[in-house]
Amino acid sequence: MKSFNEIIYDVTKFGRKIKTSDYMGNGKYPIIDQGKNLISGYTNEENGIFVDVPAIIFGDHTRILKYIDTPFFLGADGTKILKAKNENCNLKFIYYALKNIKIPDTGYNRHYKWLKESSIIYPAIEHQDKIVNILDRITSIITFKKQQLVFLEKLKHSLFVEMFGDPVISSNGKKQVPFSEFIASIRYGTSQPPVFSTNGEFKFIRATNIKKGKIIPKDMLRIDAIEANKIKKCQLTGNEIIIVRSGVNAGDTGIITSQYIGDYAGYDIIVSIDLKKGNPVYFNELINTHYMEQIIKPLTIRSAQPHLNAQQVKELPMVLATLEEQNNFAEVIEQIDKHKSVVQKSLDETQLLFDSLMQKYFG
Repeated sequence: MKSFNEIIYDVTKFGRKIKTSDYMGNGKYPIIDQGKNLISGYTNEENGIFVDVPAIIFGDHTRILKYIDTPFFLGADGTKILKAKNENCNLKFIYYALKNIKIPDTGYNRHYKWLKESSIIYPAIEHQDKIVNILDRITSIITFKKQQLVFLEKLKHSLFVEMFGDPVISSNGKKQVPFSEFIASIRYGTSQPPVFSTNGEFKFIRATNIKKGKIIPKDMLRIDAIEANKIKKCQLTGNEIIIVRSGVNAGDTGIITSQYIGDYAGYDIIVSIDLKKGNPVYFNELINTHYMEQIIKPLTIRSAQPHLNAQQVKELPMVLATLEEQNNFAEVIEQIDKHKSVVQKSLDETQLLFDSLMQKYFG
């Protein structure tokens, strides 16, 4: 084991900071700050670029670590540039070791002091190289699988536009009609949260479980039969679309699949589609194209907090497509989602392997 100060020193003073207002979308050199994105912007400046790479970047406020192997400029305050004191070491190994350190989250405060108090396992250089090689290979697989998921999601959106045109302007000349023409019923979920039970028989879907057209099972709460009986109007029969009613993700949707039939929804808007006229998958995907940002999100703007109501939902202009067209589209989406599930499962397993190796090497 070696202490942080034995192997690392702070060379931030040798980096030049670029003001946020001067960031460019494209340019010669990347700007690295403490945000979650690897690169925050670009600049064509020459003077002051940090060329002693590779280097480790640490976000003093965010606790985010980055490994940078190309010359760069610094972004916002709170970004540290770290280098190894011993040249006969693998800096990528130190980067991985630092990523395994559990730094407490104290909010928007300085966290570098916690990093400086840490110690890491420091084997011979040959062993460092071997560990880095293994972790780099797994990281590459994880990155690739994440890119696959992004591609598949974009594919769904581009497929919609290809089949039905732009849903905002109806670019292929298809008629637009109010959403109400396809709605069998629309209702609000409960405004009185039930008493939750760890072993409850029913799932209770909240706004936090709804994101980008999907129901997210993480942190799903449950209720028992007694509580469920109090909110019968909120019970789900399948094929509904839940639309978040208020808050930062107002307008976000989730489609109710077979695994949630008989469960319950919270405070949000529950839209039941008339299956003789429409396919819920079609409308859910339509909403989650750029239609969400351009049409729905502006409707949620309120003086206090974002909010959407049932009347607004019923009046949404929807591209008119035949039921056969909608069903054909839904079948393709189902196949894409199945492939996404396979990729996600593989990603989860690969991430688990990476985490276990990090614990093995540095825990």
